[in-house]
Amino acid sequence: MDMKLTRHKIIYGLLRRPVALFLRLRFNYSHASAPELRPPYLVLANHTTDYDPLMVACGMRGHMYFVASEHVYRAGFLSRLLGWAIAPIARVKGASDASSAMKILKALRRGACVCVFAEGERSWNGLTGSLHPSTARLARAAGVPVVTYKLSGGYLTSPRWASSPRRGAVRGETASVYLPEDVRAMTDAELSDAIERDIYVDAFADQRARPVRYRGGASAEKLETAIYACPECGGVGTLTSEGETFSCVCGFSVRFGAFGFFEGERVPFDTVAEWDLWQERRLREFAPAQAEEIYSDADARLYRIGAGHSATEVARGALRIGADGLRIGGFTAPVERVSGMAMHGRGTIVFSAGGSDYEIKCARGVNMRKYLTMFEILRSRDAARRAGV
Repeated sequence: MDMKLTRHKIIYGLLRRPVALFLRLRFNYSHASAPELRPPYLVLANHTTDYDPLMVACGMRGHMYFVASEHVYRAGFLSRLLGWAIAPIARVKGASDASSAMKILKALRRGACVCVFAEGERSWNGLTGSLHPSTARLARAAGVPVVTYKLSGGYLTSPRWASSPRRGAVRGETASVYLPEDVRAMTDAELSDAIERDIYVDAFADQRARPVRYRGGASAEKLETAIYACPECGGVGTLTSEGETFSCVCGFSVRFGAFGFFEGERVPFDTVAEWDLWQERRLREFAPAQAEEIYSDADARLYRIGAGHSATEVARGALRIGADGLRIGGFTAPVERVSGMAMHGRGTIVFSAGGSDYEIKCARGVNMRKYLTMFEILRSRDAARRAGV
């Protein structure tokens, strides 16, 4: 028997009960009975909190490996301990990273179960995002049962943008089980649609249907890392938070209530999701067709991610975005050269260009989402221009 797999199973089993107790006491986590399936199988889940792997682990039977962002292997001793104990499968965000797919398939063929968070990153606004483009192809290539797992209540328990989690209620449940013959009977588009339906969550629709109070201080703090546009003055990057209050330099102000809805005298949006959809439309209208600089922030650093999860600084200076792409100091990432862009955490952009993987960090508190959104807008325009649309 594979000694590493044996070690991982033993550690996983030893941790399961104390982790389940922690989740119940800290987050009021509960889960439905897991289906009785013989390993191996592939679990596809939505992604709302940093605790999702623990929640899925407690909600499913037996041992499984989890796919995690590559940056978890860049924390020194803790990363080495994590790799020794449970060996997460690393995936580089913002890249196709075929090597992670091969590792997933290899683990399944060894008889292990694997969990993939199908969106590729945590939700910013409480709505389950689109599937990672390779998800359906991976499920088909796996040749094992595919289990879809839905976590509800996680977004308001630990919003991606928040400075700290709060206690309310989180629920995990198996949505569907697709046997290999079920997967073979569907096209990639049909399989993707089925997975998206199974794991889709609207945190605010759930709250309206079954209100839950989420207890914890400073409920609005760090919301400016998710929301970047003011609905009154139209400013981008002019919003700040303190305690329960979210405000703009123009005087606009709202409160983020314990039930997850905005409160105040002038509330244009009830939810983070509504505000987020509006600000993306606002940014599309705001973006000039040609501009050397659309907006910028000081004190950014660019790192190249190399072999062994190393990170080497290659540029520093102001981070700027314009019609030609992203710039940091003397480094430019033209729109047409970037093959993928994403974020991890609240403020780190990752992307691939010219066969290399990069990471951008900026001063704490800077909203990096506006760069990601603007880059996608510029890339769409560039693609339309090239296609002659």
